[in-house]
Amino acid sequence: MSYDAFVRCNCWLEGKTKPFPFDYQFQFIDDCDIKLPAPDPDHGTWSEVHAWMKDCCEHPDMRLLSLRVANEAGMSMFREALEETGWERFPTLREEIPTGNGGSTHVDKAPLIMHELATFIQLVGNTQTTILVDASTNFVVQTYIAARQGVFLHNPQAEIDMGIDPNGFFIAKRHEFREAIVDIIQKVYKVQEPRQDLFRARRFEMRRISTNSKRPSGLGKTLGNKLIDADEQMLFIDLESKAKFSVPVIKDGDTPGKLPSVVEMLHHGTASFLTLPEGIETRTFRSFTTNRSNKAFHETIQALVYLCQAATATGNPICWT
Repeated sequence: MSYDAFVRCNCWLEGKTKPFPFDYQFQFIDDCDIKLPAPDPDHGTWSEVHAWMKDCCEHPDMRLLSLRVANEAGMSMFREALEETGWERFPTLREEIPTGNGGSTHVDKAPLIMHELATFIQLVGNTQTTILVDASTNFVVQTYIAARQGVFLHNPQAEIDMGIDPNGFFIAKRHEFREAIVDIIQKVYKVQEPRQDLFRARRFEMRRISTNSKRPSGLGKTLGNKLIDADEQMLFIDLESKAKFSVPVIKDGDTPGKLPSVVEMLHHGTASFLTLPEGIETRTFRSFTTNRSNKAFHETIQALVYLCQAATATGNPICWT
């Protein structure tokens, strides 16, 4: 999920649009959504009205400004940083930043949001978070997100998660649910079992290794009798304890029915963590806790400022999508 927002232009109110092609008064609801009367052949369909809006003025879809504010992970990190800096300093942001799609922020809130963002920029550096970096480049690969319990890579089929938390990088068996009687009326609920760590390290090496035989990987030994025929595996080595754990790599195009690997599944998300460039067989990572930087929130802050400025200039609300 992503958090996007826009501010309407005033071209319709100022008479700068093409003539409306249907026989009724065109209007917005709260300056965000359009309002159509009861279905009628002369009133046009939603698609026809939206087709008119696309180029009825110089602003596509009658939007003066339309921006991506953050993806789901980015918004979670932003909220956590606001909370740790102190929600009491950001009452307007706490009320107006959405937790889902839809809704609007009244133009009167725009100056308050910009003031609170300026305060956030000054103070967020006093808070801390945990990060995972590539040791050779110091590039930040991942940042701890408490709302996700630190998990940034999932593989439901293999039943494992990967993530970071204040105790380091981990590979863990996914949460399981067991049936249990938990209350006086003897009703059976699904109770979440604690996550089981399979590998944990603050400094570790990720190494590509080859195997030509069918054998249980470290994953199979821990999770059951799953035999995984993989030509390659990713071996994780704790550089302090020397503990090891391997994850199978099953490439696209392998025979159907094989268990998808973490590497295969995550090329669509944050798989760059598990990607080794051609000719590179190892990568080294480290995780540690450090002070936050307002630069990590630059794009979100900038988008919010631009939206507030557009709302103030037009008198229209910020519409969340």
